[in-house]
Amino acid sequence: MTSGYKAATAGIFLAVLAYACEGGKQFQARAADDGSTVRIRYEGGYELDRMAKGIYEGSGWKLVTADAAGALAELSHNGKVVLKACKLV
Repeated sequence: MTSGYKAATAGIFLAVLAYACEGGKQFQARAADDGSTVRIRYEGGYELDRMAKGIYEGSGWKLVTADAAGALAELSHNGKVVLKACKLV
């Protein structure tokens, strides 16, 4: 039964990450198992495509994820930063 479940969920978004940002704002992101896309939930739901390592874009939204150098995640819409200094919770 486990193998049937695995086959049925291939390509499904399984990991849900919650972010807390400056100003007490929050959003959620769910990464595809292969890292090709991320679905975000903030003022609706949007699917973003991977453009480069740690950068996802789609529907006017851009997510720059936190990096090993200590930079925090940031979410922009149509070129305007809407959430910054976002940390995983």
